[in-house]
Amino acid sequence: MIKSILCLGDSNTYGVDPSTGSRFPREERWTGILQRILGDGYYVIEEGYNSRTTSFNDASDEMRSAIRMIPFILKTHSPIDLVLIMLGTNDLKTQYSVSAKVSAYAMKKLVESIRKWCRAEEVDIPQVLIISPIMIGDGIEESIYWENDKTSMLEAEKLPAEYERVADMLGCSFFPASSVAEPGEDSLHMTKDSHQRFAEAMAVEIRRILD
Repeated sequence: MIKSILCLGDSNTYGVDPSTGSRFPREERWTGILQRILGDGYYVIEEGYNSRTTSFNDASDEMRSAIRMIPFILKTHSPIDLVLIMLGTNDLKTQYSVSAKVSAYAMKKLVESIRKWCRAEEVDIPQVLIISPIMIGDGIEESIYWENDKTSMLEAEKLPAEYERVADMLGCSFFPASSVAEPGEDSLHMTKDSHQRFAEAMAVEIRRILD
């Protein structure tokens, strides 16, 4: 049976190119590379949305809150074997005034909402891999992405420890994206090489969890 992998993320799952601001081609995005590595026994579902948060509401776009949108996403793609969640960078924008600890609590609520929805709909509850996002680069204040600043960068450095704690609490797997991937010249989005390395690392994690 083909195993379904839902990749829930923000612009680094959508595939923003840090050099151009446009989108990497499908075959160069980590999700596309992951599908190629895993092969026909897996179905990789790309659910990247720019500026997506774990649960915080953007007045200009209510779809940016993952916890708000997750029932629709699950309804569309269920049944799902594994959910990869890589969110948190946008939680740390200045407009939300959120710490790494608060972002981790929001991640906990997001995972719980996935499980709650699946129980209510009487579908199998997927396993979850919580991924702390890449670090924010030193040049963020000179970047066009002015919503993040030095405070965001410092809080991002705390996310791996906070997210790992939540993963342990919930019985989820955990992976720090910063161990294999880094931002490009805009200080926020993964380089092309990082997409490749991250996809390779995810393939190892997915096979460990599901095989």
